[in-house]
Amino acid sequence: MAMAQDSGEIAMPDRERPAPASARPPAILLQGVGKTFTRRDGSTVNALAAIDLTAAEQEFVTIVGPSGCGKSTLLKILAGLSKPSSGQVMLNGASVVGPRRDVGIVFQSPVLLPWRTALENVLLPITIYRLPMAPALRHAAELFELVGLTGFEKSYPHELSGGMQQRVAIARALIHRPRMLLMDEPFGALDALTRQMMNLELERIWEADRKTVVLITHDINEAIFLADRVLVMSARPGRIVETIRVELPRPRDVSLMADPRFVAHTTHIQRLLGLGAPAPAARPGA
Repeated sequence: MAMAQDSGEIAMPDRERPAPASARPPAILLQGVGKTFTRRDGSTVNALAAIDLTAAEQEFVTIVGPSGCGKSTLLKILAGLSKPSSGQVMLNGASVVGPRRDVGIVFQSPVLLPWRTALENVLLPITIYRLPMAPALRHAAELFELVGLTGFEKSYPHELSGGMQQRVAIARALIHRPRMLLMDEPFGALDALTRQMMNLELERIWEADRKTVVLITHDINEAIFLADRVLVMSARPGRIVETIRVELPRPRDVSLMADPRFVAHTTHIQRLLGLGAPAPAARPGA
């Protein structure tokens, strides 16, 4: 959540002053990242090949590609849940060697503990990381308001709709104030209308609390609607075949999908993924 700051500036020695934005390392830096899995029979599967990726702090990046292209594998590598077979992975200037506290993760399934209330589920990272509870409770109240769940703090998962459960999962990913949010097809299990509403909610949440976000999706419209940049991946072994900058105004609403620039992005990505209509055959004598 954005917090109010004092109007006065505290003088600091030069060595303690924060580096200007231009001097800061990128939020995400991947160079030559590859991932190979070994099957039980000893054969190998090349999931990712030569992934180069840079993302700035507070940038919203979406990744779209065909099933099995390694999108989720790439996200797990970013999260420190899987080690690359080759290449370098750095977040905020530090090499990724395992799970990190400054990263929040939202999976396709909310993965809520059924015996815990919504508030207790949100506070789970605070318990795991042994962080102070009193400020976490205040932050949780802010997050419940941010995700539109004020009044549902004492509800159990089975009492919440799918969309509400995913809002709880988003609040849980934000409770320990990570600098980065990684999302793996977070709305894939929702119906089309609820998914569209959650896209609007996520765009609003990101506008209110500008974290670096990487979101995996199969939905091209979702990828364009949420992103500053869309990365399009090839079939396995996954590679980034093109990066598309989405220079459309924010905040966004569903009417943007009728914008000719949005439609052009959609058509272009469809063609990159082999979904576009083939060019018409030439007429005889033409």
